[in-house]
Amino acid sequence: MSWMVRTKSKAYRLRSDGRVDVERIGTLHQGAPMLEWGSVTKTVTASIADRLGREGVIDLSMPVTEYLPQSRLPLDADVRSLAEHTSGLPRLPRRMITSMGDARDPYAKYTTARFDSDILPDIGEQLRGQVGTFEYSNLGYAILTRVLEVAADQDWWTLAKRYVFDPLGPPPLLGPVSV
Repeated sequence: MSWMVRTKSKAYRLRSDGRVDVERIGTLHQGAPMLEWGSVTKTVTASIADRLGREGVIDLSMPVTEYLPQSRLPLDADVRSLAEHTSGLPRLPRRMITSMGDARDPYAKYTTARFDSDILPDIGEQLRGQVGTFEYSNLGYAILTRVLEVAADQDWWTLAKRYVFDPLGPPPLLGPVSV
């Protein structure tokens, strides 16, 4: 667990035989603030990619440049390599962290337009490893997100709802939450 996660608000509920035994709801999880998911979004994004692939909306074996030509990634960097962390991309793009605020949340400053203009154009020059070699890459998943959005012509949240969350149905009723 990273030091950043340990210093943020936590929420958990432990159940046994249908009753809540232990519960802690931190300050960031009360009311209606934005909840940070961290790397959980990678699982959702991979699920979206799988579903779009099965529907023929995207071809996971196609080069990333088929969907994002401005990335100038090599042809062997395909969509699947982004999902499998084998694209050769680093964890983060260079020059992404320029302040303490950036260090806490490097992607917070990026809109879609800013990501496309500031990150994508020189991404092909930032390969650290050989395509096909595993290296965990947050950047690879950020690019995968853009590939999916471009291929489906929908934003990530719309895709996540359609392909992951809506099929799960409504959440079960948990009853009142006590703090």
